[in-house]
This record gives sequence, structure tokens and C-alpha cells, in this order.
Amino acid sequence: MKVSLRCGIPITEFDLQHPGGFWHWVWQHNVPVTIVERVKKAGALLTAGYAAIANSVELSQTELKKLQDKRAKTKTERHQQRKAELSRRYEVDVTPEFVEKDDDGWYLQTADALLFDTGARVSDNS
Repeated sequence: MKVSLRCGIPITEFDLQHPGGFWHWVWQHNVPVTIVERVKKAGALLTAGYAAIANSVELSQTELKKLQDKRAKTKTERHQQRKAELSRRYEVDVTPEFVEKDDDGWYLQTADALLFDTGARVSDNS
């Protein structure tokens, strides 16, 4: 990876297989991260060998509804919608690591384990 080459810190297959993948490697080695406004710019910086993330805007309930109703969405709009929906569903700050864990069902499994004693169950239908 270009970020690894630019930093002079090797990234191994073991690093990439970690649940946090590349971003865990960035955190573990304290690689500087540039925060930008647009996903496209973050992607361009990553391609150039710089660790970068986009700081997407929090959507209001009205903006989220408008986006949910929109048929054709840009990649940025899809990311904004996903972040807003996860933030509202779980009432947490959404990070790239959280999205990855949600994709793997981690948060839902953890919530089930925490609610086990009460007899309540969190399901995909709630």
C-alpha cells in the first residue's frame, strides 16, 4: 500500500486480516491521518499515499428523510445516509470501525448478550 511505503512502516497480511484492517494498522503505528470534507478527496489522498478520512456532515431528520426518498444517490450521499441511520439506530458516534463491526453483526450480537439476563432480545426487525 502506498501509505505504508510513504510512512516506511510495513503492513503485513496479518495486519490486513485484523478486524480493523488498514485502520487498525494506522492506529497501531500512530500514522498521521488527514481529515477532509469530501469522500472523493479522502480517496485521492489515500491513492497518493496519505491516510485520510472524510468527516461527513451530520444529517437532520428532515435531510435524512429526503435522502432516503431519493432514488439516485452519489457515493457521498450513500455514506451520509448510512452514517445517519447507524447513529440514530444505535445512538453512538459512528466511526469506520463501527460500520465494519455493524457489517459483521458485532453490535447486534453484543446487544443480545447484554440483554440476555432480562429476557429481552434485539432483532433485525426492531
